[in-house]
Amino acid sequence: WHYDDNRLVKASNRTYGQFRGYGEVDTRFGNTANTTNGAADAQTESKAFYYRGMNGDTLPGGGTRTANVSDTFGATISDNNAFADQQLETQKLNGVGGAEVSATVTNLAVAATTATQTVSGLPTVYATMVRTASQRTVTDLAAGGTEFKQTATTYDASGRPILADTTGTGITETCQQTSYAANSSGTITNATAESITAQQACPASAGNLTASAILS
Repeated sequence: WHYDDNRLVKASNRTYGQFRGYGEVDTRFGNTANTTNGAADAQTESKAFYYRGMNGDTLPGGGTRTANVSDTFGATISDNNAFADQQLETQKLNGVGGAEVSATVTNLAVAATTATQTVSGLPTVYATMVRTASQRTVTDLAAGGTEFKQTATTYDASGRPILADTTGTGITETCQQTSYAANSSGTITNATAESITAQQACPASAGNLTASAILS
């Protein structure tokens, strides 16, 4: 439960009444009461894990809460308030309670903060652009071991992707650099001016691809 940050509620009436959902939701598919050719239908199961935006929550006495979430790879990520209700990870299992078949982890980032507002009795309110910083999918192989694919994306101050680094098992690492054509009035902002793909890791900033590595 999160401290009520509804500005319409009087400060004297605010309490921990804001439900931030469940951190994990398990879903089962299939009905074992059904039969096909004399055999009961098998069930499959998936698990979904969520950000709930609990980091920075107001604590009694005026302190703030530190809250993190963890993914299947053991990474610890800040449970940023801007990420509330977004999916962190999905897992597919081989039957109910079975071994993992695959997992996809989505790491979020605040690409830009567009506005702030100070509210009496509450933490500062931020208007943010939340984007996918990286997405990694791991598939468990029947013969043992795993294979993975990952894309890490960098954004500009307008929240547009400018660099996307893709790598994985048996995949040659590539970087896609995108630039945009915007008009002076600001009515056109997301039209692609140029997209370049290079066989290399993405540089720290756009515009620094190695000429000999460019594929298209």
